[in-house]
Amino acid sequence: MSFTENKNDRETKEGDKPSRKKPMFPVNEVLRQYLKMHGREVKLPVTYKSLLNYTWSTPIKDKNGKDTLWEKLSYDSRDWDYIREGLVKIYAILKTEGDFSFISHLDVARVDYCTFGNSHPFRIRIVNKFNDNYDHYYIKIADASRIYGLELEHILSPNRITFFTCGNLVSHNRFGTWKFVLNLFEPLAAYRGIYLIYTSINILFEG
Repeated sequence: MSFTENKNDRETKEGDKPSRKKPMFPVNEVLRQYLKMHGREVKLPVTYKSLLNYTWSTPIKDKNGKDTLWEKLSYDSRDWDYIREGLVKIYAILKTEGDFSFISHLDVARVDYCTFGNSHPFRIRIVNKFNDNYDHYYIKIADASRIYGLELEHILSPNRITFFTCGNLVSHNRFGTWKFVLNLFEPLAAYRGIYLIYTSINILFEG
């Protein structure tokens, strides 16, 4: 048995830091029409571009002091009120289809940004001001493969999977499509079955 030498460890002394990214697939017009037909295309109060206007960031490290590849963001006070209000409203759209009657007790605890990965996601932490419970959702660069995965999870899962697209991808997924599927089926059957479904969806929409 032999082991491949870790290139990151040898060249940058960064251990097993990820070195490859998944390819991005654009959302074509056929898929866009499908999303509109099923109510996935929603105009949102804050855009991905707006979140990029942060003033500085602080690296987030794990309990062992290692870089998590996430950064905690800070915004100019002149922009923060607008961004905070919009992010809370997006959470309400994800959770209650736009019922804003309960959002007075919600706030944005923090906004994190992932420096690795092709979708460069923002992770939004929403906190309940009454009991300090919190929840997360994500705003990412839209990628057709991720949209296919979320839609497939929505079809297969007994739970409702909520996501919206409007130039970018906003999702409230907790654990991801493949983890759900592998927990639901036997690993081999899941791999073969989901691969066939996923391929069929790609053929349908990509032609």
